[in-house]
Amino acid sequence: MLGLDGGTACAAPGAGVTFSQCAADTDCAAATLCDRVTSTCKPLCDTAADCGDEGACVSARTAAGAEIPGLKLCLAGCDPVANAPCADAGAEVGCLYRGDEEAFDCAVAGDTPELTQCSEQAECDSGLGCLEVNGQLGCLHWCVYDGGTDLCTSAEHPTSSFAICVPQSPTLSVGGVVYGGCLPQ
Repeated sequence: MLGLDGGTACAAPGAGVTFSQCAADTDCAAATLCDRVTSTCKPLCDTAADCGDEGACVSARTAAGAEIPGLKLCLAGCDPVANAPCADAGAEVGCLYRGDEEAFDCAVAGDTPELTQCSEQAECDSGLGCLEVNGQLGCLHWCVYDGGTDLCTSAEHPTSSFAICVPQSPTLSVGGVVYGGCLPQ
């Protein structure tokens, strides 16, 4: 177990599944630790190959953002539109964009509903992102922006025939995919 002030200690693993919410390492199952940045149980890794097809292996950080030498955890590399695999870990976990890693990752979501003003990703309900439209930030459903002003799909928004996929400025692109927000009309 890591995360104790000033060192390490052995402890029995918890029951928390990969990417589920946690407050301490003892909340997480064996071979996972509580990521202090996202408050979710993350698998340990040495290389990106340890993290699956979409994941990345990155240095673990303290809650204050300082790197923890020699410790690496997997980012989820999640799909923000489907909220997968984050939704499998519990309703309180969502797929959020992490600017510090320029990637999507499972993290504890906030409780700010759609179309409500926000200032950061972690404030919005699970499945929503804190996205900019007309110079203002608000919680919106994620969409894949293909270069045109098109309607959001049913996978992107529950009332897709009435929501337009709006690009972000600056462009938010991960893995060659450009993301935007579904703006209900």
